[in-house]
Amino acid sequence: MFQPRPPKQTKHLWDRPPAGQRRIARAAFVRTLVAAILLVSVAPGSTAAPYVHTTRLSETPVELHPEPAAAPLTQGPAVEHIGDTIAAPEINPFIEALLSWNVDVPPGAGVRFEARVGLRDRNADGSEALTYSWSDWLYLGDWGDLPPKLPIRTEFELPSLAGTNPRARGGIEIDALVSDQPLDAIQWRAVAVRGLPIAPAHDPGATTRPIVIRRVALCTTASLDKTPLHIPTAARTPPGRVSSAESLSRAINGYAIDVPFRSQRTPDPLLSGRLCSPTSVSMVLASHGVSRPVFDVSSRAYDIRHDIFGNWPRNIQAAYALGVPGYLTRFAQWSDVYNTLDAGTPLIVSIQAKKGELRGAPYSETGGHLIVVRGYDAAGDLLVNDPASGDEAKGRLVYKREDLQRVWFERTLGTTYVLTK
Repeated sequence: MFQPRPPKQTKHLWDRPPAGQRRIARAAFVRTLVAAILLVSVAPGSTAAPYVHTTRLSETPVELHPEPAAAPLTQGPAVEHIGDTIAAPEINPFIEALLSWNVDVPPGAGVRFEARVGLRDRNADGSEALTYSWSDWLYLGDWGDLPPKLPIRTEFELPSLAGTNPRARGGIEIDALVSDQPLDAIQWRAVAVRGLPIAPAHDPGATTRPIVIRRVALCTTASLDKTPLHIPTAARTPPGRVSSAESLSRAINGYAIDVPFRSQRTPDPLLSGRLCSPTSVSMVLASHGVSRPVFDVSSRAYDIRHDIFGNWPRNIQAAYALGVPGYLTRFAQWSDVYNTLDAGTPLIVSIQAKKGELRGAPYSETGGHLIVVRGYDAAGDLLVNDPASGDEAKGRLVYKREDLQRVWFERTLGTTYVLTK
């Protein structure tokens, strides 16, 4: 049986029970799925292994038309859409993958997202074949009205050609697919169903309206420690560019995006410690002109299967359902962070900090937390809204770049929500 990795990189203790496990690269797509962008971690002083992240956006709308069920069934026949096989040279052999989606689902229907991973087969002479050995389909999340006890698979094992020890094994750690060995290929699929034909009074056309997949984002992470990728080291880029008066001003003075502050604290202290993700989403929604209470976001983002509010793709979909598209990605270069901020896009970032590692924070340590990065100062340090604080004066902070390098880039591999219209 696959043994999950130690709780190091994707565990959100602010958002989930203690026992749980857990860039901006936007490409123009021509027809179907197209290009990827590689980001390399090169910051000096980093103690973490260098990683390469590839984010691929599929933005060609896909309509799914599941049929209504006939009583006494609880759902109609499933309709399946399978994405392309994504493999070299588009991506490097990867050890982790994140999937997120923006999907329109009418009442009474639901869709679940799954992925399978593959290793390239070998010919009799030992050379690589053009085929793959695939895992079973692994459940990554869902949206809409689905049966509460949907059977799912969350672990995989790819046997060796000799039938001895597995070539790779891994599984889903709530919202991330992880493997103990580099994988060669990945596919995602969406499975849509419709329940009994009961339309809400306010939406009589719901029973015939299709499910529409607007965007699927796939982010894979390769480790240079496990796979020699021979990718050239990228030069560090200062936060400001001097090609215009505006960029010169930002290099001298810094740059801040107007993101209203909100606190995750509630009268119930047990709930307060779990709402950092939807609170951060609420702040960024407000910066895009969509002002919704924290509880509105959290009720949509809540993951009943794991009893958490911080499920990454569910928060992306919750923001989309409230009017702001987005996707899940990872950053590994500060130049990409500054460029994204310069474009007016704040970032919701996942962090983990040991005691004393994040100077100035309203907590000494955190096993998992999300904050909003809304700009930078003249020194290149980051302006943040930290929802853990109870008031705005103490929650609008400046965190040192080297601290965020450790608690964000290294601990969660730069995991980030990008929400932008």
